[in-house]
Order: sequence, then C-alpha cells, then structure tokens
Amino acid sequence: MMASPRSYTATSSSTRLPSPPRIAVPSPIIDSAGRLTTSIPYAFPHSPNNTAQVSTSGSLDWKYSSRHTAQQLLPTLMLGPTRVAKDATFLLSNSITLTIGFRPSDEPYARAAHEAVSRICAAHNIASLSISASSHQDLIHEFPRVTREIQSHLSAAPDRVVLLHCENGNERSACAAAAYLISALQDTDHVRAMTLVQSQRFSANFDEDRKRLMQSYWDIVQAERAVKGSVGGAKRARAEMDVDSGADEEDVDMDDVERFGGRSFVPFVDAAGSIGTALEGAQQTAAGATQ
Repeated sequence: MMASPRSYTATSSSTRLPSPPRIAVPSPIIDSAGRLTTSIPYAFPHSPNNTAQVSTSGSLDWKYSSRHTAQQLLPTLMLGPTRVAKDATFLLSNSITLTIGFRPSDEPYARAAHEAVSRICAAHNIASLSISASSHQDLIHEFPRVTREIQSHLSAAPDRVVLLHCENGNERSACAAAAYLISALQDTDHVRAMTLVQSQRFSANFDEDRKRLMQSYWDIVQAERAVKGSVGGAKRARAEMDVDSGADEEDVDMDDVERFGGRSFVPFVDAAGSIGTALEGAQQTAAGATQ
C-alpha cells in the first residue's frame, strides 16, 4: 500500500482578475492538392471578381530581408512598410494606384514620412491617404473608413491595386489589412484574417492586444450584418402586409358593390369613396328603371 504524500505542489495565489484565454492563430493548412492556396468569395457584390484567389504560401519562402518590402495579400491588395510607399519604382512596377498609411499622431518623423509619400504619389498620379491612429481605439474606429476607401477605389476602375503601409508594415497596417479581409471576404473571421495576413507577411505582429482588437472588430461586423439582415426582413414583411391589405380592401369594395348595387340608398359613405361609387351605380340603376 502506497503512503500518502506529505506535501502537494501548488501555484502561487494572486488577487488579480483572471486573464482571458489566448487566441491561437494557426499556421496555413495545405489543401488536398498540396498547394498553399485558397479561394474565398467576396462579400461585396461590386468587387472586381466574384472570388479571391488567395495565396497562403508566402511564409514558406520568407526571408529576414522580406520584411523590408511589401507582400501581396490579394490580387488588389498589398501590405508593407512605409519605405516602399516612398519608392516610386516599386509603386509603378507593382501598378499601385492608392496608398493608405497609418501613423501615430504624436511622432513628427512619421508625419514627415507620410508627407513624403504624398508628394511622391502626387508626382505619379497615385492617390494617397494618411491616417493617424495612436491607440487601438483610434485604429478600430478607422477600419470601416479604410474598407470604404478601398472598395470605392477598386470599384471605380479595373486593374487597381492598393498598398497598406505603416512604419514597419507589421502592426497598424497589418491590423487594417486583416480588418479589410474580415469585411471583404465571406466566411472570414478574425482568426482566419490574421492567418491570411501572416501567411503572406510572416513578420506581421499580432500580439494578444491586437488579437483582441481584431476579435472586437469581428464582433462589430457580425452585429452590423445581423442588423442589416433583420431590417431587410422587416421591410419584406411590411411589403407583404401592404400587398395583403390592398387585396383585402379591393375585396371589400367588391362586396360593397354587390351588396348595395341594387339599392337606391346606402347606410353611409366613407372618406375613401368606395361606398359612394356603389351609391352612384345604384342611383343610375334606379333612374334607368323609372325611364
């Protein structure tokens, strides 16, 4: 018979609130054909193509020097550092037509870098936008605007490409890219969006705070879609009620004509005039009988 242990191990106690569970972002999964690609339908009906062919094999060929350039997330979307947005040769060779940059509001160096991007883009007829977002709250507030800007730009003409950039291309712009994928692609939650971003730009840094940020934005997108669906259903139900109500009113008018058509008087005349029409018919019938 084994003796009972004299002591038991235990973790140290703490009075702080328990931490939320960690959000695991999985690695890209190879499809049945052995290719690291996936096809995802667009959520927007006016997208350039109905389905996005997304390559998820970029991380396999990743090199440390790759962090200094930009990677293609979608055929119409690239992600990279601000230094590539200041490279006119890179912009022209990759057919960039819009650059959207993210920077903290209290750093003069970042502001000067974005002003340089604007000058270079203006010299080559490339649209540019600079967004100031110092905190996660500022950043999530800008996500819907970024999605609208990208969709408006892409839907205006074919063969357009958007470049998202921040100082290192791994933080603010990576979160904005994931937020766009959540909104633009069907069946793409925050985990899948971050996986797609990291599969192409392996240096994208989604720490726990940014993972929570993307989870919060996914919840917002879900709520907006649910509200739009319920409003659409309510409008359809109201339209059906109006049709049924109109049919009922027509039936009432027909019944009134049949009931009062052979009489020389009616009990009342309503504001709509439906009974008045029956009264006129009855009076004409009576006049014909007297003749």
